[in-house]
Amino acid sequence: MTVGSLARLWGRILMVDIILNREEIMEAVKIAHGRDAPKVAAGIKPSFGPGISNYDGHITGALAELAAAKYYGVEVDNKFYGESGDGHQPDITFNGWGIEIKSTQYDPPILKFNQLLDFNSDIALLCHVDRQQMKATAGEQITVNLAGVVSRNKFLNTCYRKSFGYGDRYCMAAASMANPSVLKERSK
Repeated sequence: MTVGSLARLWGRILMVDIILNREEIMEAVKIAHGRDAPKVAAGIKPSFGPGISNYDGHITGALAELAAAKYYGVEVDNKFYGESGDGHQPDITFNGWGIEIKSTQYDPPILKFNQLLDFNSDIALLCHVDRQQMKATAGEQITVNLAGVVSRNKFLNTCYRKSFGYGDRYCMAAASMANPSVLKERSK
């Protein structure tokens, strides 16, 4: 299936749409279960916010990582690091950059980090995942929106703090970020 890299406007945000097929969705499910199982076994409480289970967070993240990897033509690190999640390593590497993939269901998309130290890659890529759309297509496909990229330096200098009811987070609106295609045009 082709990469549905259609640019579209979301307010001021120029996003890139990536279509994942059923096989790719099933790969995301496998990754999410692998990441969730150690946390369930250890009795770790959900950390994705109120009403969002660890599995919900992991499946949303895995869908975003697979979409980003598909767009940039790289592999997803599908190793399981136990309780530490991704082991605080970049989710993908492209053109010499370590890229942290962050997923959100917020509309419009907002990049969030719990702490500034959590942004330890060169670049963050924000992806919007509408899991209701996947349910509507009976799991046959989902479109993941690559909403924007930002360097660690720009984020640290321009982010804002906001409380979502479970503590302050360091944030940036996707409208303040660059189009994901800029990484294809430049190398580190």
